[in-house]
This record gives sequence, C-alpha cells and structure tokens, in this order.
Amino acid sequence: MNHKPLSLANLALGMGNEVRLRALRELAAGEGLMTVELAERIGTSASKLFHHMKKLLDSGMVQQNRSGLYSIPPQYIASTTERTLDYGSCLLRLKP
Repeated sequence: MNHKPLSLANLALGMGNEVRLRALRELAAGEGLMTVELAERIGTSASKLFHHMKKLLDSGMVQQNRSGLYSIPPQYIASTTERTLDYGSCLLRLKP
C-alpha cells in the first residue's frame, strides 16, 4: 500500500449511514458516477444523496472531479470485481 491510511474517525463518518454505504458499494465497482445516476442506482433522491456525498468527500473516502463525477480514489480500490476497498486501517468488502 503506497498511500496514507484514512483515520478511523473519518472512516466512521463515511460508513455511519446506510445511504453512504450503498453509495460506496456502487462506486467500488470503479466507475465514476454523477449524483443523479448514483441516486437512481441506490434508490434515493439526488438531494438526499448530495448531503451524504458531502460527508464522504469530507472523510476522504471518495473524490469528485471537475465534471462532477464521484469516484473512489484509485489508491483505495483493492478489487472492483469483489468491490473491496482498502483504506489502510480498514478493509471494506462491499459485495454487490
């Protein structure tokens, strides 16, 4: 692992809600998604998801590019097929 692990406090913030966990599971497939696409895939409204994505951004668990696509920073993706994320101090297996 060639990156700084995220703190447990940041990970707890990011994983502390079912909507955020569903968003992480969807993004763990390695595809960048817009808020509307992601909300549709996880079954919530875009406005509700926006609030949760802010928390994931603040935690460092996701990133957003200039086009507005959310994604998992590539250094944290251990396996897209198994949807496994390695945040250093936490390994998340978010099986589809």
